[in-house]
Amino acid sequence: MKMLTHHLLALGAVLASVSSAGAADLSVVAHPQNSRDALDKSQVSDLYLGRTHLFPDGSHARVIDHPRDSDIRKDFFEKVNGMSLNQVNAYWARMTFTGRVLPPETAADSQAVQTIVVDTPQAIGYVPDAQRQPAVKEILHLQ
Repeated sequence: MKMLTHHLLALGAVLASVSSAGAADLSVVAHPQNSRDALDKSQVSDLYLGRTHLFPDGSHARVIDHPRDSDIRKDFFEKVNGMSLNQVNAYWARMTFTGRVLPPETAADSQAVQTIVVDTPQAIGYVPDAQRQPAVKEILHLQ
């Protein structure tokens, strides 16, 4: 019985660390020369849902997303606008089917997102706060 209790406690610790990993803070990042120092959640949501392709100053935004079913994408949409991954994917399926707008460009991972952002003045992306590189500028912090 003591051995079973020990295994259950260990399993609980592993599960807690896995679930807390998904709850990490995120940084919405832009090129360091982006004229905006901050965006709010609704502005970021509008960019990531294709409702606008422009930053508030009127300049074009190159929106960079993570892979369709990634945990970071799930966390991002829950934090920025309360949408589940299923809701986001269904939204983009509808939008793509109607031909109104295409989903954001997808990068392989957070490193690739930041590489594009550093190399492209109009790019915007999001990464786990702990992985944010000094070469990018945080314009929104999501907890």
